[in-house]
Amino acid sequence: MTTETTAAPAVETTTAQPAPVQTTIPTEPVQPVAPKTEPAPKSDAKTDDAGEIVYEQTGDPKLDLALGFFGKNGLDADHPAIQAAAQGDFGLLEAHLASKNQPGWQQYVALAKEAQEGAVAKQQEGEQKVTDAVSSTLEKHGVAPEQWGEIVEWTRTNATEEERAELNSLLTTPLGAKAVTAYLIGLHREASGTEYAPKVAAVKEEAAARPTSETSQEPISRAEFARQAEQLARRNPNYQQSAEYQALRRRLV
Repeated sequence: MTTETTAAPAVETTTAQPAPVQTTIPTEPVQPVAPKTEPAPKSDAKTDDAGEIVYEQTGDPKLDLALGFFGKNGLDADHPAIQAAAQGDFGLLEAHLASKNQPGWQQYVALAKEAQEGAVAKQQEGEQKVTDAVSSTLEKHGVAPEQWGEIVEWTRTNATEEERAELNSLLTTPLGAKAVTAYLIGLHREASGTEYAPKVAAVKEEAAARPTSETSQEPISRAEFARQAEQLARRNPNYQQSAEYQALRRRLV
């Protein structure tokens, strides 16, 4: 018996509703079009009618159990039924397994559905936390979502490909999103002369004026600035008003 290993299909988590604010720096101008659902990626593994298909472990016991059953029934990650299920449509998979009349297939499909729904919920929760982090930072700095869109577009046209990648990497976590949002607002303010009306004061003036010791004066890139700003944010939620942050901004090249 030939055993082939195939990668588990990626769970499709595209939602119909766009985020209230942008949470990525695009590489192309943002177009006002409806989000498009992409098909699940194909697998490189090849199988034949006599082979047994073995999926790579996903880390989800329920999904692994379901995929093992699907593999034993000749369904690899390239099969249309698996591709559709990865995007939340289990009709084709159910019809295929029902035609095989395999005992217990309903339970395995139920496990796959539960895993798919859980993955979608987890991603949506993470995306919402990032969106909330960006939104709260915008409100704190008095920046409207429309103005933030202008800042994102300005960043897209002025940042290098490497810098966009670094910024987008930081924008995947709530803390990183706060640091990047505040950082880009500051850069755009300096470049355009635009002033915003902060909603709340970050820290007391005497705290902001407190000097730091042995601050490095070595110039840094925007990507490195964003990384170090995130580290400051981990230690101090009001880091933007700290002397360390002000010194960091002076080192930008």
